[in-house]
Amino acid sequence: MDKEKIIEELKKIIDPELYTDVVALKLVKDIEYNESGQVVSLVFRPSSFLCPLAYSLTFKIKEKLMLLDGVKKVDITVENFIKQDDLNKLLKE
Repeated sequence: MDKEKIIEELKKIIDPELYTDVVALKLVKDIEYNESGQVVSLVFRPSSFLCPLAYSLTFKIKEKLMLLDGVKKVDITVENFIKQDDLNKLLKE
């Protein structure tokens, strides 16, 4: 597993309001893969502070990356979103 494979999967996630993938929109950053723990971690910044699709996009990212061989856990931190604390808490459950 390498960062490029993760990025390729993320490119398949399209923001339905902007018709562009989350990578091209620069909505994901700090992508890392811990091989020993088989964990992908990244930061997701929705396209706006009030983004109505933040929850659905976050869970699409998590779902898509969990399907990759060698990934057992996906840690996403959401930033720059009005309900980021609630969403981050939900992601930890």
